[in-house]
Amino acid sequence: MFGLGWFAAHNWEPGVKGAGENDLRRQLQLQHDELALLRSVAGSAQNALSIERTAHQQLLLKIGTLEAENAALKEEVKIFERLMPPGSEAELRANKKYSR
Repeated sequence: MFGLGWFAAHNWEPGVKGAGENDLRRQLQLQHDELALLRSVAGSAQNALSIERTAHQQLLLKIGTLEAENAALKEEVKIFERLMPPGSEAELRANKKYSR
């Protein structure tokens, strides 16, 4: 029954034992504080990532909408070009070159 526990209980002074407990408590508190900080940082990073993903999805939807609108406008231009009298098409193309 002469284990390490008996040795520690009979050979350590109460002041030394108390100081060791205080050190352990301080270390434990520091580790709890560090854990809270790391969780906060991880949470912030997750939120930022979530915001980025949402913005990316919204931009992709907007790009799709704009591409469809652009295609529809190009079709309308083709229709109007077909409706124009024969001589005005060359004039229209010349105006396009100078307007750029």
